[in-house]
Amino acid sequence: MAHAADLTPSQDRCAAAYEQTQRARKAGMLQQALSEAIACAQSSCAKLLQVDCSQWMDELREALPTVVVDVRTADDREVPNAEVFVDEQLLDSALRGRAITLDPGVHKLRVEASGQTIRQSFVAVEGRKNQVVAVRLAAPERRTEPSATVGASGKSDPQMSSRQKTALALAVVATAATVSWGYFGLSGLSRRNELERDCGGFCDVEGRESIETKFLVADLSLLVAAVSGGAAAWLWWGESKPDVASALPRLQASATSRSAWLGLTGTF
Repeated sequence: MAHAADLTPSQDRCAAAYEQTQRARKAGMLQQALSEAIACAQSSCAKLLQVDCSQWMDELREALPTVVVDVRTADDREVPNAEVFVDEQLLDSALRGRAITLDPGVHKLRVEASGQTIRQSFVAVEGRKNQVVAVRLAAPERRTEPSATVGASGKSDPQMSSRQKTALALAVVATAATVSWGYFGLSGLSRRNELERDCGGFCDVEGRESIETKFLVADLSLLVAAVSGGAAAWLWWGESKPDVASALPRLQASATSRSAWLGLTGTF
């Protein structure tokens, strides 16, 4: 190699590029190394430098990885207007969907499209060409209509189905009947204790009949609560069947101070 004093300014640049090519290559900065190798392979450089730098150029071009950023929607449609940033550098729109050259190693990717921002990292593998980096946008949220339900016929019914309405009505009846059972049962027990304390079991017939009526109403209320509650549960969670309302048994009852009648009508 010639002495530094004998080198022209262009030869100084050739020598510097020759050294920088090797340093950048060892540091993994292959794009910079390629740029320096091109500089020292020029015809204005010494022949010895040209030979080495030309060989390095071919090796670096082969080693430099290329990647293709593929941005698509959740249903696999292309997103042509996406903004793509690689290592916080915005890609030119002409390069979107095409192979871009990067140094090997880890890179950060940011994509902005359709009001979404997606960040992810990827590794550019040395020597690998056209490596695809897939980016998928999230599917837009769909608003559900709570006012529509699907009935047994498969058609959308407005609000709740008649089956559900019947179940809720029966649940209300069961609740009211449970309250009635508790009230009349406790009232009857209280009244019986009062009579036993006041007349020692020798009370008049009217007093005893009043207690029996309360207990009878409590028993009837308990039965109504059990039937209504069971029917409500069956309607709400049970298997859908046609003509449910007509198939349910109906409870009929009446009570006086001296007698009571209870019956079930329906198909069994």
